[in-house]
Amino acid sequence: MNDDEPPDDNEPEEHDIVENDLSSGDRLVSGNSGKTNPRTEEPRNQPIQRKRKAEPLSWFDNKNKALRESGKPYVGWIKPAKDATSRRGCPCPERCIGPPCISPACEATQKCFCSSFSADQRERLFQKFWSDTTWDQRKVYISSLIRTSSVKRSRSNSDEGSRRNVSLQYFLKKDDGSSYAVCKKMFLSTFGLKEKQVYNWAMEGSVNSGMARPSYKEVNKGRTRPERPDFVWLKEFLDSLAKLPSHYCRKSTAKVYLEPVFSSDTMAAVYRVYVGACTDNDRMVLSRHTFSKVAKAMNIGFQWPKKDKCDLCCSYQSGNLSKEEYDAHEADKEARKQKAEDKKRSEANEITTMDLMAVKVAPFLNASSLYFKTKLF
Repeated sequence: MNDDEPPDDNEPEEHDIVENDLSSGDRLVSGNSGKTNPRTEEPRNQPIQRKRKAEPLSWFDNKNKALRESGKPYVGWIKPAKDATSRRGCPCPERCIGPPCISPACEATQKCFCSSFSADQRERLFQKFWSDTTWDQRKVYISSLIRTSSVKRSRSNSDEGSRRNVSLQYFLKKDDGSSYAVCKKMFLSTFGLKEKQVYNWAMEGSVNSGMARPSYKEVNKGRTRPERPDFVWLKEFLDSLAKLPSHYCRKSTAKVYLEPVFSSDTMAAVYRVYVGACTDNDRMVLSRHTFSKVAKAMNIGFQWPKKDKCDLCCSYQSGNLSKEEYDAHEADKEARKQKAEDKKRSEANEITTMDLMAVKVAPFLNASSLYFKTKLF
């Protein structure tokens, strides 16, 4: 194509071709903000997602629970043998409405009104029950349709008597809100529920006065479990280590970093010292994962930021600075401790402190001539 001809809109540009040739790993690297991609020379506008975020809604157990509570097909648990461990793998079908009651006994008696509910009324009850309510609301609704009463007559001939101590009476509501007694088979098939499940809901409702039983998290909310002595000793061990805040990164992080007294600035070196201390003090050694979790909760960093080192420290590491000059430089770090003590004394109104770097000893003017005159000196 000649230089005088206009570029074709359908023809890919050069940077598009280069971008398509990049691998997925290069595209991730090119997402950092404030820098440019060396292969495309384009600004990196989007930040890198360095840590994966948890998505509980996408977990299998949570999705399976949502399917079960909504009446859709889900995967249940199965127990192959009596003493075997339960395992997942039993496919459970979708909840569906069952056939109506056609028992001649229900039609002959005046206490059951199974035949008064049409197929359309039962379908509306089923759809409303499984679509417009939550799991706890279904429990309350079912327990409100069941009346419990003491057993009036026992038909057991054994000496121990019958294990049944309560009688249940089931009701269904029509569109106008009126309740009619039905048999248990008609009640269970209308809502697509199991007998044991309905019995447990009715017993919970009678014990809690028709309210749903609170969940385990609600019951144990506010309770604190005492920490194990091994965790307490680990925290005391981490507290005993010499730590300092970052010098150049104090605005962007609140971490405290360990002083360079270990063999290396990695967590593994500190963990080896912790294992030795546990052996000497007859303590149980916690896992590396627990050690990292506790250190992260205490906001402790093991590797100093690379930009936190000054020129003298870098010169000493490269062998261009003597030991005496480096020791004198390290002694200046004691000023940080003195600054912290002065802050505490200032908060206690013992002394008065001020930020000298914020005090301007010269007049501050916005005149352009003053700016250019200061460049002459």
